[in-house]
Amino acid sequence: MEHGTCKPKLLELLKHWLCEAPVTLLISIVTLALFNLPTLTSHFEWRNDLSSSNMLLSLFGCHLLHWNAEHLFWDLCMFSITGLLCEKSCRNAYYGTLLMSAVTIPLFVMWFHPALSSYRGLSGLDTALFALLITRTGLIANNEGDRLRFWGCLGLWLAMLSKSLFEFSTGHVMFVDADNFVPIPVAHLVGIVCGTLFALTARLVDWTGGVVEIKSPKPELTRDTLILPSD
Repeated sequence: MEHGTCKPKLLELLKHWLCEAPVTLLISIVTLALFNLPTLTSHFEWRNDLSSSNMLLSLFGCHLLHWNAEHLFWDLCMFSITGLLCEKSCRNAYYGTLLMSAVTIPLFVMWFHPALSSYRGLSGLDTALFALLITRTGLIANNEGDRLRFWGCLGLWLAMLSKSLFEFSTGHVMFVDADNFVPIPVAHLVGIVCGTLFALTARLVDWTGGVVEIKSPKPELTRDTLILPSD
């Protein structure tokens, strides 16, 4: 009985994900496909010697490539969770953060690491989306007077920034076994800037992705303000 109900529940979950976060689902599927089709790697990989014809595709595609299964697992898990939450809750800011971080991260990586042969991974985008999520959540909590949630979000943001600054300054990474690839902390720092920037500047975009209409309060009419026509 349990085996029979597993498939419908999975289809229902995918249908819900497709409706609420189609871009996140599409990126996740393409990332999995590219990992299982290594022959396509050369078309999406970002390198210093890229020709102008492949540069645009590699600029976006390099984020979808991963060095091994463990690298893919953690990056994709983080992207799926943060992407689903952001796309469902703040769609416009989500799209802007993705676009800005996808473009700027490889450029900064190659600027700070000109000798790097290749760049891969969703971790920079993951960090950007996480920064967007906790910054927006903290701003909303502050507006609602929820001090506990506000300070919790601020603490998470500071911890994320401190970790990235430590890794950038020391060259050592935390919580990751980097024996098979070279960690690039500058990608996380750029991601933090992108996500935080969109959360702070998109003040006319509400948490559901719609435009906030700013209305001036109507003056309250009293007996003293009424002007009666003269006879």
